Amino acid sequence: MINLSEMSLKNKLHYSFILVTGLTIFITTAFSVMYFLGKIKNEATYNMKKNLKVTEMIYANKTNEIVSFTSNLSNDKAIQVLTDLDIRNKLSEYIKEVVKREKIYNITILNSEFDVMTSSALATNSIIKHQIKTDFKDNDIIEKAVKTSNVATGTETVELLDYNSILSISSAAPIIRDEKIVGYLSVRYILNDDNYFAKTLKDLLDVDYAIYHDVISVVSSDERQIDDDLYAKVVASKKNIEIANLVPGGFISEYTPVFDITGKTLAVLRISIPSSPYFKMMLNASINFMIIMIVCVIISYFLVFILSKSILVPINNLLNGVNKITEGDLSYEIMTDLKDEIGKLSQAFNNMRLTLSDKISTIENMNENLESTIIERTRTIQSLLNKMKKYLAPQLYDSIIGGKTSIDTKKHMRKKLSVFFSDIVSFTSTTEGMEPEDLSEILNTYLDNMAKIAIKWGGTIDKFIGDAIMVFFGDPEFVNDKDHAYRAAMMAIEMRDRMKELRYYWKEQGIHRPLHIRMGINTGYCTVGNFGSENRMDYTIIGSHVNLAARFEAAADADAIYISYETYSLIKDQIQCEPVGELQLKGISEPVSTFKVINELGNSKKSRNIMKIDKDGIVFNSALIDPKSISDDEKRDIIKSLKSAIYLVAGKTEKTTDDKKTNS
Repeated sequence: MINLSEMSLKNKLHYSFILVTGLTIFITTAFSVMYFLGKIKNEATYNMKKNLKVTEMIYANKTNEIVSFTSNLSNDKAIQVLTDLDIRNKLSEYIKEVVKREKIYNITILNSEFDVMTSSALATNSIIKHQIKTDFKDNDIIEKAVKTSNVATGTETVELLDYNSILSISSAAPIIRDEKIVGYLSVRYILNDDNYFAKTLKDLLDVDYAIYHDVISVVSSDERQIDDDLYAKVVASKKNIEIANLVPGGFISEYTPVFDITGKTLAVLRISIPSSPYFKMMLNASINFMIIMIVCVIISYFLVFILSKSILVPINNLLNGVNKITEGDLSYEIMTDLKDEIGKLSQAFNNMRLTLSDKISTIENMNENLESTIIERTRTIQSLLNKMKKYLAPQLYDSIIGGKTSIDTKKHMRKKLSVFFSDIVSFTSTTEGMEPEDLSEILNTYLDNMAKIAIKWGGTIDKFIGDAIMVFFGDPEFVNDKDHAYRAAMMAIEMRDRMKELRYYWKEQGIHRPLHIRMGINTGYCTVGNFGSENRMDYTIIGSHVNLAARFEAAADADAIYISYETYSLIKDQIQCEPVGELQLKGISEPVSTFKVINELGNSKKSRNIMKIDKDGIVFNSALIDPKSISDDEKRDIIKSLKSAIYLVAGKTEKTTDDKKTNS
């Protein structure tokens, strides 16, 4: 695995750029290939559907041709007379001549009692050697012709004397003389061993053709058989089935059922074409896309090599200058004519070099007076620490998880959320007497700052109620319960810290009475969703845990964040908290275990920059600190900063037993 921390900046630039561009080009190429392949496959199946429609038209035309022939033959005066007079030998000779002339494979004439008078078939048909049964009892096509007194047609199976069966397009019509039915005519076009359809489709569409009956190929232009399961699937579904096997030697096939006159599936018709042309097209497209991708990656690499050189050369010059200064050579100057950020950094480096040279002599003089200054400052800091050691400002940032909007007021969800409430302590009495414009400015500034913090931590701002804010976490964004409880707490801490800054701002605006907020957090299952009417609704949460969070906020001290045990159990490994005890909250029958958020573990911010510590020593801020205008949390932060300075001045890295006694 590549370790970026051990790579040079040059390699990082090269690696990152190639990775990003390569991945982008690869994804784009892959998507293009898949899209193109899909288009090719869709085109192939579309063409097969058109071929199938043409095949069905040819089949229908053949059926219509047989119907027309049957109708004309039934109206033949010679047949009507011979049938009516029951002159069978003449009728047989006449029918044989018709069969030879019209190339209709089988013609049978029945009398009005459905007895066979004569039957003749084309001698060239190999099926005739099996001899077709001449029993027309229960024949659906004959029955329909009897009922309608008109021509009836359809595909049917014809039984042979050897108990096998064949498939034919059959037609039947009544033979009418002097408005009386004197017999019936049956015409059968035997599909077995027929090459009419195969030849027509090959010449017209250049496709292969086959008809399967009971999984056996009745007529086919190739040697391909049908799978038993596929045959059964087509018969059962009575729908067309497409199979596109886009591989070398594969086929694109369309299977459609063939129905008899009653709607029962008798056979399956297949047309197919080789898939090799489409496969070659897909392969060529893929190769071309890959070549384009490789060329793009190579060009990208050369571009990043050229661009990185223009960045790395001035950075290396700056690094050489830093090494010279580290070695004590303050005469080294970086020569550059760049106007970008690196050029500005180089100029700043040169200015720093000059400043360092001027300050070295000053620092040497200051070191002589440093010891007495440190002793005096230590006494002052110790005195301040003894007065302020009781104050420590807790800081905690709350996790915010928002809800996903739905327009259905009947659809709600039960989810485990972290709920946050806050308001300004004594806001009405504090702002009493203010002009409306000034009050609006204060409230808008406060809500704007708090809203930005809530959004930063991913919270869903439920509502503003005057100076009160309601936020919830865990919907719609959800990782786990610990995550949204942690982010709720961290948001609360940042809000508390921002209020410190706003107090300074408002004081400069003439507001001498400081504004403080109190906050409450609870974690538990709530009902989340849209509440209201169809014309006006709010996406909000309800439930006992929402009410409990509001009660925590109402019970909290100024600048305090009260949380429930459920929230505490989720954040205790990340957030510093201290127990408050069992509180009797308004509207809650039993005392509730309550905790107070102090700060994030391992994070201690200074609320006032009263001093800073650097390699030159301790520098105090000249700003006046008014103990009446700062909160208890700010006082604790000041004490902590002063303690750090004392131990730094005294040259100590950890507290001794005597120090602890002194502090106490």
